[in-house]
Amino acid sequence: MPKPDDDAIRRRFDELTYEDYPPPQRLFAVISWGAAATNWLAAKLNDCPGIFCLHSSNEFWTQFADARSLNGVSYIRLVGMLGSGAQAAGDVHGISRYDVPAIREAFGDRFRSAVLVRDPMARLRSQLGLFARYAAVSSWDVDYLKGKFQNVVPILPSGSYEDWLFVHGVNMFNNILDEGSLAGPLIRMEDVTTKPSALIDLVEHLTAGHVKAPKEWAEAAVTSSATNRHATQGVTQFADWQKRVFEAVVEPRAIELHRELGYEFDLP
Repeated sequence: MPKPDDDAIRRRFDELTYEDYPPPQRLFAVISWGAAATNWLAAKLNDCPGIFCLHSSNEFWTQFADARSLNGVSYIRLVGMLGSGAQAAGDVHGISRYDVPAIREAFGDRFRSAVLVRDPMARLRSQLGLFARYAAVSSWDVDYLKGKFQNVVPILPSGSYEDWLFVHGVNMFNNILDEGSLAGPLIRMEDVTTKPSALIDLVEHLTAGHVKAPKEWAEAAVTSSATNRHATQGVTQFADWQKRVFEAVVEPRAIELHRELGYEFDLP
């Protein structure tokens, strides 16, 4: 396709392209900070007749295609255009919960979201496995923690980047405090990966009933293999300093919310 240089012509070119590839009437996002079968869920939703679904493709585009980073509204609009012709289009793990209000303002009732959660200890082990795999080549932002959690500084063995990565992983549990209010409802990963009815209910919610997920699809999905499983690096017990970090960082209300969902919340 041509790439017009004039700004006015380019805007009109974009408008015409958007008209030719309009997003479906139903758009959605599943919010998660990861380690909760997000890759699996995106793949299964994409297999559901009538649904087009991506898995945090905005990150892949910026990392591997030198694309500019998109805000949540622009990203979900582009996802919708890529899924033009489907009954519903959306993403898993590519939208921040903080972007959800702006997306709702832009698309109104056409957009729905849900938050994927998981058993805390299994999730933490998976997250630590991910940290260990990428520690030498990636740099998660841990600087924000050093001002926020001065109380953990004396607890850390050396104050190394790896020590702060553990604090970061533990602090992620506090996300649940605003996940539900900004992007809920909260959906248990253990349910959608094992119960066909839970997976069908999720499709019903995300598409506002516009997509009727086949029972056969859901039954096949929950018997399929896990994908992109993070190694746990043999973590079975946590050191005393890690337990103290846990006690110092996780908000009591975050623990309560997890327990209300049926999870135990104690470090072994």
